[in-house]
Amino acid sequence: MERHGKVVLREPFMMENTDMASFNSRPKKMAGSAIVFCHEGSAELSIDILDCRIRKGSISILFPESRLAVNNVSEDARFTFFYLSKNLFSEAVFNLPMEFFRFVKEHPVMVLDEDNVIFMNKWAELLTLMDTDWYTEIGYSMIKNQMQCFFWYCYKKMSQFFVKGNPKTKRQDELFREFMALVKTHCKTKRDVEFYSDKLCISPRYLSAVCTQTTSNESAKRIIDRMVILEIKILLETTNIPVQKIAETMNFPDQSYLGRFFKRYTGESPQNYRLSKSKSRIATA
Repeated sequence: MERHGKVVLREPFMMENTDMASFNSRPKKMAGSAIVFCHEGSAELSIDILDCRIRKGSISILFPESRLAVNNVSEDARFTFFYLSKNLFSEAVFNLPMEFFRFVKEHPVMVLDEDNVIFMNKWAELLTLMDTDWYTEIGYSMIKNQMQCFFWYCYKKMSQFFVKGNPKTKRQDELFREFMALVKTHCKTKRDVEFYSDKLCISPRYLSAVCTQTTSNESAKRIIDRMVILEIKILLETTNIPVQKIAETMNFPDQSYLGRFFKRYTGESPQNYRLSKSKSRIATA
């Protein structure tokens, strides 16, 4: 189910009850999409560069290519994970308005009221009762219809929170979302702000201004570097690829350069980071 640090589906859809132990402190990249529903307990999530907390009665929707790390999971934590392949997700949401995606990306964890918790429980129960082969034509159509109903239900409930904003703010939000999409796609090989500002047809200074105004005062360069560090962590924790090869993959001049870059942000070398995470997994196994 996992290859080179990326969660990969064997079927278009899978569902499981879990304590999220397999995700704990191990960043992963989602090949497809996921819906996380918290029944009990809580956990701290890092979704791309956003840190948030999921607790009882809340859900999180992860889009394809999202980077997910789970930390500080409570002992009583109990979740249901719904996995959707990239194709299934695309077909389920293809006609949803753009503001839905904007809102979910900015609010990846949503606390549900009592009625919506009941809906989630009933919906999960229905999927369990269906118990079909999702890779067959009939099974695929059934689950696609269910996913379409779910996402439209979410859109209806979230629409009251959509804010149109003034044209200037709306344009800055659009630029920031486009910037983040570009960073996710190109951060392995491109770390210069100029590359992204050229793609967006704006100046590097204006791009950084957009980022600091949209986030908690984080520059464009800081956002790029944080995503690069996350990619390196995924490779260190979920593969046995030598650090030298990781440096090549991430387009660093050499292993030493990557080591200095990584230590500047994390306080430790790539080798020590990999070793400490390996010992941590053995201790908790």
